[in-house]
Amino acid sequence: MMSMSNVHSLHGHMLTSFGREFYATGYTYPLPKQLGVPGWQRIVMMKYFLDDDGSYEDEALWAYEGVVLPGGQLIVGRWWAPDDNVPQEKLYSGPFIFWNIDSSVPREERGPEFATGFDMPNAF
Repeated sequence: MMSMSNVHSLHGHMLTSFGREFYATGYTYPLPKQLGVPGWQRIVMMKYFLDDDGSYEDEALWAYEGVVLPGGQLIVGRWWAPDDNVPQEKLYSGPFIFWNIDSSVPREERGPEFATGFDMPNAF
């Protein structure tokens, strides 16, 4: 059984390409060694927007699940729009690859397009 002390929560926000702020909340979980290689993690996350009264917009939710590769610089997985009213065969979904490029830009030079709030030691 996995200890909850090994589960890391993540929270952050950034801007879309059209300038709208979105938020993301999720967790990472350690995975067993794969062919003797340590450092694999599972990640689950929801991306969402807030409306004017601070509630999340349930028409614009995006779910993500994937694997953080050893070294914590790449995440590979799938995304989907979690809507109970859509049949599984018509689910709006696809693959994704995220990679860490933020660390190459000094924090004081980062613009609003860079993710914030994801500075979590040992999580990625």
